Amino acid sequence: KYYEGDLGEAVRRACHDLEGSFALGVIHAAHPDLLIGARRFSPLVVGIGDGENFIASDMGAIRKWTDRVYVIDDDEMAEITREGIELCDLDHRPVHREPYIIPWPAEAAEKGGHKHFMHKEIHEQPMAMAECLRGRLHSPDKPITLDGLNMTEEEIRSLRKVVFAACGTAYHAGLVGRFLMENFARIPAEADLGAELRARDPVVLDNTLAIMVSQSGETADTLVALREMKEKGAKVVSVINVVDSSIARESDGVVYIQAGPEIGVASTKAYTLQVLTLQMIACHFAEVRGVQPPEAIREMKEGLLRVPDQAAELLTREDAIREIAQVYYPLNNALYLGRGINLPTAMEGALKLKEISYVHAEGYSAGEMKHGPIALVEPSLFTVAVAVQGKVYEKMIGNIQEIKAREGPVIGVATDGDEYIPREADHVIWVPPCHELISPATAQIPLQLLAYHIADLRGCHIDQPRNLAKTVTVE
Repeated sequence: KYYEGDLGEAVRRACHDLEGSFALGVIHAAHPDLLIGARRFSPLVVGIGDGENFIASDMGAIRKWTDRVYVIDDDEMAEITREGIELCDLDHRPVHREPYIIPWPAEAAEKGGHKHFMHKEIHEQPMAMAECLRGRLHSPDKPITLDGLNMTEEEIRSLRKVVFAACGTAYHAGLVGRFLMENFARIPAEADLGAELRARDPVVLDNTLAIMVSQSGETADTLVALREMKEKGAKVVSVINVVDSSIARESDGVVYIQAGPEIGVASTKAYTLQVLTLQMIACHFAEVRGVQPPEAIREMKEGLLRVPDQAAELLTREDAIREIAQVYYPLNNALYLGRGINLPTAMEGALKLKEISYVHAEGYSAGEMKHGPIALVEPSLFTVAVAVQGKVYEKMIGNIQEIKAREGPVIGVATDGDEYIPREADHVIWVPPCHELISPATAQIPLQLLAYHIADLRGCHIDQPRNLAKTVTVE
């Protein structure tokens, strides 16, 4: 329609006609040495090589060939040849931008001897957790330092509400954040799916903080939620993995989780680091607001500092988890149960299983079993019950007994040394003892391994499950 010999001009004019989100790569037979890239709301990066240049939706796709990229912004385009790259907006005004240097080595986007990226990324968690804590928390007697949060102590003390918005796995991290913000920081909190927040037209009070959680920083529904909350006057802080992503750029503050590249579609290390980051934020808020006694703050910090070592210990128990997976992998239905702060742990465990093994799995509050789900219990449906030590422990034991009374097989997730769970459950996954509010960061790791080994035994495409994409860039 618009092509009259100038491919760049044709793309610019066509983009003005487009609605919604897009990331385009355009070539033309008459211009074999020219590639045009353009975007709106969907991610696009341009890799800067030596005698060659690239476009991709994610830095990891081109890290093998270059560590320098231009991150293209909304309504911008790039005209790319072997010799160079010209950036401009859709009105042909030049855009000048410094290249972004990808901070991780090319080897980080390789499997490194593991059968799957997901397995590698599960095993990277102890080191990634230590990196997440580094420079922020190094002593239980020192304040937590969150560079990039961009909030004064007065702003933190003045908060009236915190709203979390996210999608998928990140939403489960947001649910943990909501619990922490109310239970420990004593601030009223909500958590919304990014796709649903705008639909309910939320009421935003003065001194409302919105926390957006996303691995990629490009999740379309979360980005829309961010803009909705900013329009309503909320301050927005994002908890993000990918530096200089769209959500990061549009936020008032950013706390990066420092997970490094995550290639597998099913998120593992990004989830536990999102949880760890939100735990630090909640602890920081509680300390600044003076709502917890010093000994409670110190206990929380001590627990956070132990998380990397506990994660490493959990990975030494993989063989035992693989043996449990060999028992249950033929079954096609599962329930994951939790309560309190570990309800999101159950929900995330169920999501991991369903997305990589195609086993139908549901995450439920154990307190809801009598309101319908218990009708599903039978020998062909297994239940994973997160029953670590804490305030809801005895109630979880009661739920396990209910399932066993109906001949349902149970895998209990229990704290080391527990004497009761082994009497009730058919199999036990053991986790090191820790502060109950910190347990979601560690209890998730064995559930990731369980899902992984069930999927592997079933012969599934673990790193690229059917119908799924790593970054969801459409609403």
